[in-house]
Order: sequence, then C-alpha cells, then structure tokens
Amino acid sequence: MENLAPCLRLLLAMRWGIEKGQSCRKSFLDYLETEDELMWRHQLETFLKDCDQGISPWVQLRDLPETRRAVLQLIEKGLRGHSIYSALCQLEFDLWQMSESELQIFAAALPVKGLLPLFLFQFPALLILILGPLILGVLRDV
Repeated sequence: MENLAPCLRLLLAMRWGIEKGQSCRKSFLDYLETEDELMWRHQLETFLKDCDQGISPWVQLRDLPETRRAVLQLIEKGLRGHSIYSALCQLEFDLWQMSESELQIFAAALPVKGLLPLFLFQFPALLILILGPLILGVLRDV
C-alpha cells in the first residue's frame, strides 16, 4: 500500500485540477505543495525539474516501483501538452482496483495474525489454570 497511496493521491489531485480547468502543470504544483511524504515529494520535484530542463527524468528515477513510474510517465505526457484525462481516469481506476485487492489480502490475513497473541499468551495461561489443580491432585495422591 505504501506505493499505491501516494500515486492514487497524485492521480486524484491531477484529475480534480484538470476538471476544474487548471493546466496539468498547475495541478501538479498544487499537489506538490500539499504532499507530506518527503521522499516522494523530492522525487516529484526532481522529476519536474528534469522535465522543465528537457532532461530525461528516468535516469534518476529508474528504481521507482512500476505504479509510480506509470503515473509519472502519464504526467510527463501531460506536461508536454498532450491530453491525458481519459488515460488518467483509466489509471486511477486500475490503481483503485489494485488498492482494493491489497486491502482484501491484508484483511484476509488479519484473523490468523489475531490468533497469534491468543496462542502465545492466553492459551498457556489457560492450560496452567486447567492442569494446575489436576497435577496438584495427582501429586497429593502419590
């Protein structure tokens, strides 16, 4: 989820900005002002600086996850003046589906993770409560 959430926030901000009639660049800069994650913000600032200078931004951003790379490739097209709204909406839909599938996988693992404290801490205490008097009774009879 760490890789999807910032991308999804960026796509939503871009789509809302474009729907309000802002340019792709203005929407991108507005998102940069509100981004809290410092590493992602730095990568976006580097990306924008390289796009402005005409340098390929992919040399410095080659180790980005696939989802972030796809989002930035789409935004790069938008910064160059191409229409990206329909592709933006499709990528947003795909990221929503990916986020939901990750959440379902995480939620499916929660019951098993919740049983671990039960077996590690509560089950031994229950055994001591049940078996303690039984063992004491056997020791008295011997």
